[in-house]
Amino acid sequence: MSLALSVGACFAQISIKVQAPEVVGLNEEFNLAFIISGENSASKFEWQPGDDLEVLWGPQESHSTSISIINGNRTKTEQTSYTYSRRQKTNGQLGISPARATVK
Repeated sequence: MSLALSVGACFAQISIKVQAPEVVGLNEEFNLAFIISGENSASKFEWQPGDDLEVLWGPQESHSTSISIINGNRTKTEQTSYTYSRRQKTNGQLGISPARATVK
């Protein structure tokens, strides 16, 4: 399952993506990652897993910053990732509960 959402905020483009495998077996471990990219990094992230998933560890938070200057034009992109290791506890279709992030 993969979800991509783009939101415009003040002239800057913010990208929010969720990465997870498309198929997960019962009791199988898998990683679920929320990735926020844009001119500013996320300052606050909240997510509550649903009852269908067991949290094995996480979130593991990572940050990266990229700055490029081309013909005098400066571009800065920050990326913040929140990764969880999960296990599916029930059979059937898996839903991911909503997450909330604050960016500037």
